[in-house]
Amino acid sequence: MMLVMFAWSAALAGGEVPLQRGRNAELPNDAFTAAIDVTPEPTRGGGIPGMVAWFGNGWDYGFRLRMSPKDHGFVPSLEISKGPRNGSYVLEARDAIMPAGLKTHLSATWDGKTARIYVNGKCVAEGRHEKPLVRAKGLNWGIGGPSYGLWGYPFATSGVRLWDSALSAADVAELAKRVPVVPEAEVAAFVGQPIDTCVRQILEGTVDPRFEGLAKQRVYNAIFSGRDLQLSRELLRSFAGSVTNLGTAVAQDFRLRLASAALRENDVAGAEKEYAALWDDACSADAVYAPIAGMAYANVLERKGDKAKAAEVRAAAAARARPFLKPECSGEGVPPASTCVEPLPGRPAVEVHVAPDGDDKGDGSAARPFASLVRARDAVRALKKKGALPPGGVAVMLHGGTYRMAATLELGPEDSGEPGAPVVWRAWKDERPLLTGALDVPRFDTPLDPEVVRRLPPEARGHVVCADVRALGYTDTSPLHSYGFHRGEVGGGRPMTDVYADAERLTLARFPNEGWLHIGEILDDSTNRVFKADIDLTPWADEPALMLTGFWRHYWADLTEAPEKLDPATGLVTLGKRFNMVIQSKRPWFIVNAIHALDRPGEWWLDRPNGKLYLWPPKDARRFALSFFDKPFFSLNGVRHFAVAGLVMERGRSAAVMARNCGDFHFTGNVVRDFGGEGVVLENARNASVRGNVLRGFGLGALRISGGDRKTLTASGVVVSDNDISWVERWKRTYAPGLHLSGCGTEVAHNHFHDMLSSAMRIEGNDHHVVSNIVERVVTESDDQGGIDIYANPSYAGIYIAFNVWRDIGCGGENAPCGQAGVRFDDAVSSMTVYCNYFENCSFGHFGCVQMNGGRNNTIDNNLFVNSPKGVSAGQWGQDRWIAYFKRPNVVRWTEEETPIRKPPYSEKYPGIAQLPEMGPVNYLTRNVVVGPGRLFTGSPQTVTYANRSFDEMPSAARLAEEPSFRPLPPESALGPRDVPSYRRACANDVEIL
Repeated sequence: MMLVMFAWSAALAGGEVPLQRGRNAELPNDAFTAAIDVTPEPTRGGGIPGMVAWFGNGWDYGFRLRMSPKDHGFVPSLEISKGPRNGSYVLEARDAIMPAGLKTHLSATWDGKTARIYVNGKCVAEGRHEKPLVRAKGLNWGIGGPSYGLWGYPFATSGVRLWDSALSAADVAELAKRVPVVPEAEVAAFVGQPIDTCVRQILEGTVDPRFEGLAKQRVYNAIFSGRDLQLSRELLRSFAGSVTNLGTAVAQDFRLRLASAALRENDVAGAEKEYAALWDDACSADAVYAPIAGMAYANVLERKGDKAKAAEVRAAAAARARPFLKPECSGEGVPPASTCVEPLPGRPAVEVHVAPDGDDKGDGSAARPFASLVRARDAVRALKKKGALPPGGVAVMLHGGTYRMAATLELGPEDSGEPGAPVVWRAWKDERPLLTGALDVPRFDTPLDPEVVRRLPPEARGHVVCADVRALGYTDTSPLHSYGFHRGEVGGGRPMTDVYADAERLTLARFPNEGWLHIGEILDDSTNRVFKADIDLTPWADEPALMLTGFWRHYWADLTEAPEKLDPATGLVTLGKRFNMVIQSKRPWFIVNAIHALDRPGEWWLDRPNGKLYLWPPKDARRFALSFFDKPFFSLNGVRHFAVAGLVMERGRSAAVMARNCGDFHFTGNVVRDFGGEGVVLENARNASVRGNVLRGFGLGALRISGGDRKTLTASGVVVSDNDISWVERWKRTYAPGLHLSGCGTEVAHNHFHDMLSSAMRIEGNDHHVVSNIVERVVTESDDQGGIDIYANPSYAGIYIAFNVWRDIGCGGENAPCGQAGVRFDDAVSSMTVYCNYFENCSFGHFGCVQMNGGRNNTIDNNLFVNSPKGVSAGQWGQDRWIAYFKRPNVVRWTEEETPIRKPPYSEKYPGIAQLPEMGPVNYLTRNVVVGPGRLFTGSPQTVTYANRSFDEMPSAARLAEEPSFRPLPPESALGPRDVPSYRRACANDVEIL
């Protein structure tokens, strides 16, 4: 980085701070002006901000000026610290580009209330920040140099000055006059010319000297992003020498264009020669991209017809491949996905029948079935006491009709089957057994309490009706408990109640009915629990059981809690004393469980102490129910060779199935819907499967599965496949995903995850395969999340995410101040592979479709990014922060005690993991294709990028064939749930029968 510093002789406003090398700068006032002339040099960049100038470090103390690559230059931003661990206020001039190669005057001012950024004397960004300047002893003023994870970009600088006051706009304009400015119209005209013209001008030496740096930046951007230039081989070859300064990988990547151009010009022999040279060079240098070059060379040889030579090169490429490439290099194709074989046997040797109209005094035959599940269980136990089960095993056949759950079906080792003789609980023939935890509410003829009527909004009076549910047997009179982030299970461990009209789940009364309120001014007190409301609090002040739901600070941490006080006179809300978050203004919240919020059809409120249900019925509703049963339907512990198939379970207040320490357990072809807690939980499972089910409508998540041994890297043998999973997190709005997976070696394949407020999957552990799934319309509310979210533990490794579709992940806007991604590796997650996925509309906020926060050694290979601003993003972790992270007590426990990554089996199975604590910030982005105006990558410049391509529009199959290193993605018709009998049955059973 070239630095030239001098001071001007002419003085402006008072308060200028003398800047001397090696001396600390002093800013006695809560105000400043920083001015600097910057000439950014052309760079391949990445997108992570680079430091321009700083006082303190701008994160824990002081402030800093940054610039981030954008288009043909950089955009400036200003950060003012909020104090240690509180981050910083950020003001970014998103539309003000400082062109590469052109001198720009950059100024930033702050008067204690308003911050401004000026480019060439013009104010380009303005925002409010009214906190005092955070200080510390010995703060330095510096130019360039990374701090707290920020990288440096090369630039020349001069005219550096600092004031302890905010200069006026006129003074800043006067400063800017000293910099000769190229008219914006001329810059726009040069930027607007075709990139091909730019290349030719550089090669011919005819580029305008003023725009030489700008021209190089445009071409470097095109090379780095893989933009399809459609240049001839001759022109590409003449330009290839000028890209060597961008690094070996980029230079080799440029050579791939030569080979691609040869194919485009139908010169297969020429392409073969280019690929052969590239393969030889990569092998001699032992380059990480050698296997990709080898695959491309082999593909061209096959096109030429030399299959023997192609096989030889492919085998050599496989020998050099990183683990994620070995299946393709060796010709094995897609990693083994779950088979379509149904895990249930044919006709059982013994049948035990149960029917809603049966009799427990019967014999359990089809003619005289039992009435209860417990009686059927006991009959199987009695059969087992007589000796080993016969080949084919036992089937408990549930006939069609409704079974009202009054007690959990408890199953233990004595209920297990045997190899070749399983115990299967299943539907009889094509009938539809319905297990329900709901209580019918036949009448709403109870007089309304006058106090309730008084609190009802005027539009609801005359429409709201009441039912005495205590008289019907509903006995839970406990108040609604707080729930959400750091509150354990939903309702603080208590089951949650829902109300239904026909097939529709109704809404607990809330205000507003759609959208959110927003926190106003926060009262400056020691509790940080008092804020100004943006509504009149009068109607809500005397509500008996009102709760507040909000994302009080972060959009990844929702919490529902009772307030301590609502004061209509002052408009202040005081949150409850159990409230444990530092709140932030403008964050969203709403009122729930309030009588006055019962203002439209389909809303309800439960007077819990008195057992009375108040409801505004939806039009034409015929049947009403209240979820009643508050325990799991099935509880299994230590059961083996057991299956549940073809049942419908619905409307419980807790979970549907809890299975602990079970092996050879199969849950297939079932419908599980509308539970207040979780759906199916498998803890410490072995050789189990969850296949062909429909799971939807949970207060928490649909599936929570653990299995396998991480310390020995022993696989669980669990398969989750061909399921439709949707509408989770109804009560707890974050960290209750469709699938929460932990342990080692579980396969998640051919599922459809859709319509969720937060993540579809949260994954922990090692060697999981997530393949051939469709994930869409998730992360529709929360921030700092991904369709898959993996967090914090660097010993997680070997997770393979391949052949999936990710579509419409995130929502953007105010809900994404940090970001939303399709796949997210958060806080040091490393050694992951994202291969051959299709991403569409999956990048919001600062996140790409794939987001990595600090991790190393991740591979993002052969993916297609469509209609997304960023393909891949990497967080801002410098090496000091990375090394310090591995010294944290919890990280030491993870990586040295629980799963020692420097010892076998970790050091043997995962190349490079033993060096992870000292590893530099290197990840691998190879063979990806970007379609549309988005860029491939923003983040660490150390990331290896190779053979990536960008197109303005979706390329044809023929055009992609010119990139023989790129593997075509499977058709979407081959992904998601397959047409297997269990899934067909579940879909057919997922209907409401009145």
